[in-house]
Amino acid sequence: MPITTIPQSRVPIDIALLALDGAVYSSIMGPMDVFSVANMLRKSSGRQTFARVRILKTGNRQPLSFNGIKIHTHGRIRAGAPFDVIIVPAMMQVNEEKVQAGPMRLVQWLRQQHARGACLSSVCAGSFLLAQTGLLDGRNATTHWNLAGQFQESYPQVRLHPRKMLIDEHDMITAGGVTAYFDLALHLVRRFGSSELAAGCSKFLLIDPRRSSQSPYQTGQFRKSHADHAILALQEYLEQHYGDPMTLEQMGRIAGLEQRTLLRRFRKATGDSPIAYLQQVRIEAARRLLELSQNNIEEIAWKVGYQDSSSFNRLFKKSTGISPGSYRKKFSLAVPPA
Repeated sequence: MPITTIPQSRVPIDIALLALDGAVYSSIMGPMDVFSVANMLRKSSGRQTFARVRILKTGNRQPLSFNGIKIHTHGRIRAGAPFDVIIVPAMMQVNEEKVQAGPMRLVQWLRQQHARGACLSSVCAGSFLLAQTGLLDGRNATTHWNLAGQFQESYPQVRLHPRKMLIDEHDMITAGGVTAYFDLALHLVRRFGSSELAAGCSKFLLIDPRRSSQSPYQTGQFRKSHADHAILALQEYLEQHYGDPMTLEQMGRIAGLEQRTLLRRFRKATGDSPIAYLQQVRIEAARRLLELSQNNIEEIAWKVGYQDSSSFNRLFKKSTGISPGSYRKKFSLAVPPA
C-alpha cells in the first residue's frame, strides 16, 4: 500500500488511552490504530513521529472490556506523569438511570492532568466521566444521542448538544456515538499534527472524515414510562394510525380530554406536544420505509401521512439532517429489483 508523504508539524505529543472496566474495546484500540498509522506515515517521510501513546489502567487488576476481553496496558495512571491528551473510551456500564460513576481516584487524576495542561477527551458515554470531574460545567459537550436524557438529568450544568458528532472546547473534547472514536482520533491528528497528516490517515484507513452530525443515526424515542393512561392510549393510537389525517381536536376526542388539558398532560408525560409527537412517529415510519422498501419518496410521504412531498422532504431533513434520498443511499437494506 503506498504511503503518502506527510509534512512535519511539532514534536511528538503524549497521549493516554484509559483502559476501564466495561469499555468498548475498539474505542481504545481504534484510536491506537489511527495514531500508529500517523506515526508510520511520518516515519516513512523521515519525520518525527506524531505521538507517544500509552494505554493505562487505574489499578493493579487487568481491566476487562464490556464483552470480557482483557485489555492489555502499558502501566497505571500516576500523579507524576503528564500527558498532552487523555482519551476516555466509550463505556457500556449503563443501566436505566445512569452510567456508573468513575472511581474518585481517576476523577482526581483527570482534574490534576487538566490543571497541568492536558486536553481531556471522551467517546460516547465516556462523557459522563468527564462531566463527573465538574470541568464540563457551563461548557458545550456531546454524548451518544440515546444517552442525552440521562446525561442532562445527571449533569444539567453542561450545555449538551446530542446531535453533534464532536465538540472541541480546546481543553475538553467530546465525541458522540460509539464509533466516533474515529472522528475524535482524526480530529486530534489534525489539531496536533496537520490537516495533511489527518487526510493521509483517513485515506489509508478508509475513514470518512466528514461526519459532523449524529442526527441521521438517531431513532425515535417515544417516552411511555409515565402513568397517564389517557395519554398512553393516544400515543398507541397515533403509532398505529400515523398515516391518517389527524387534528388536535381529533386527538382530544381519542384521549377523552379537552384540548388545553390534552396539551398540558401530553407535554408533561412525553416532553412533546401531540403534533410534534405525531410528526416524530411519521418520520420514524418513513425511515423504516426508506431502509426496507423500494417505494419512491412521494409514495413514502403519502404512506406516512403527508400529502405534500416537498413538505415531507423539509420536515425529514430538519429531523435527520439529510434528505430522504440521501438517507436511503446511506442506510437502505432493500435489494433493488433485478
